[in-house]
Amino acid sequence: MNTNKIRTIIVEDEPNDMDAIQILLGKIPTIEIVDTAKNIEQAIAAITYHKPDLVLLDIILYGREAFEVLDIIAQYNLNPKVVFTTGHSTYQEEAMQYAAFEYLLKPIDRFKLTELVRKIEQQPSVPFGESYQKLKSTQNKIVIKSQTNFVVINPNEIVYIKADGNDSDFFLESGITTNLGKQLKYIEEQLDSTIFERIEKSHIVNLSKIINVNTKRCECQFRMEHSTKTITFGVETIRKLKKRMLEFHDNGM
Repeated sequence: MNTNKIRTIIVEDEPNDMDAIQILLGKIPTIEIVDTAKNIEQAIAAITYHKPDLVLLDIILYGREAFEVLDIIAQYNLNPKVVFTTGHSTYQEEAMQYAAFEYLLKPIDRFKLTELVRKIEQQPSVPFGESYQKLKSTQNKIVIKSQTNFVVINPNEIVYIKADGNDSDFFLESGITTNLGKQLKYIEEQLDSTIFERIEKSHIVNLSKIINVNTKRCECQFRMEHSTKTITFGVETIRKLKKRMLEFHDNGM
């Protein structure tokens, strides 16, 4: 057995999908398929026995969500990269919450799978239980997958977010700025719309951090941890923001 290969387990309940994944992986020289499983019980047994480097896990197995597989293997000292393979795009956010390394929609694209394996080869392994417990303890926080890992951000610390091309710059109350490779639309879907307001196409602001909106100067002043921050917007935008801020405070937020 070549120890340099990525020892892989495929968990899939659809025979045709299982065959397709095996064929695709068989064309990648660095992959070694050590076992397959078709249900949750078999998956747990195979993963805990073989201690693989990579698990391709279908999210729905005979009508059951496979997230419970991870609830169990997280208790062991294992460090597989977990890649969800599914036709259900609605599970993407939950998959991330379960420390998924990647998420592939079926039918799986050969080039995307090859690129994923390349990423696995380049990135060091982190004990799955460690990353899993970190993410599971992030209740009331948002989890964003960057190019290299998962970033956990407390929404209460966000002052505003600004678009930077296809990336987003997070300006936090502490004064720290964090750049993440996700568009504002993706970020907006994870935030509470009663607190966060999308303005223009370039910003998302935290209404609870606004100190004052000056419609004459078209300025919005935000509260920071040790200072304030002032941003200029267009006339119509600043008027709408003033109205939203007043509504926010009138509702006792």
